[in-house]
Amino acid sequence: MKNRLFLMLLLAFTGFECLASSLESEGLDIRNVLRLHVTEDTNFVYFNFDKSKISIDDLAITLKEFIINEKFDTLKPELELVNIENIGNCYQSKYLILLLVDRNAKYKTFTLVQNQIFKAINLARNEMAIKHFEKKYEELNDVEKKAIEKLVPLKIKMIDN
Repeated sequence: MKNRLFLMLLLAFTGFECLASSLESEGLDIRNVLRLHVTEDTNFVYFNFDKSKISIDDLAITLKEFIINEKFDTLKPELELVNIENIGNCYQSKYLILLLVDRNAKYKTFTLVQNQIFKAINLARNEMAIKHFEKKYEELNDVEKKAIEKLVPLKIKMIDN
């Protein structure tokens, strides 16, 4: 709650340009943060700190690729070696999705973006389920699902702009 309030105040007073340095000052490596900015444009969202646009339809695959960094790509989130019960030692992404929503954004657009984020998490969890248990996420038992959910948690910070 404290971090969210800090980020909201930061955006209100300084704009997006200072957001990257602020995240770093809070101990968040900007490499681990993917920024999505939902505006009044109903077909695209602004993607990351370079403010490039991405189609909402392409968002889930792009997010999944950001979350899963199997090749230790230095342009994607850092990986941390963790021990997860029923999986063992494995690498977990230190990603964070920062969702900024303009007040003039349409609710339908926000909902579409939100659905794409959940789709990305499900795609990432499915990929990890196949890797670690050799079956799809929906085929896992409750214990296995819990392990995959620990490996690929839903990490989103939402900021109203």
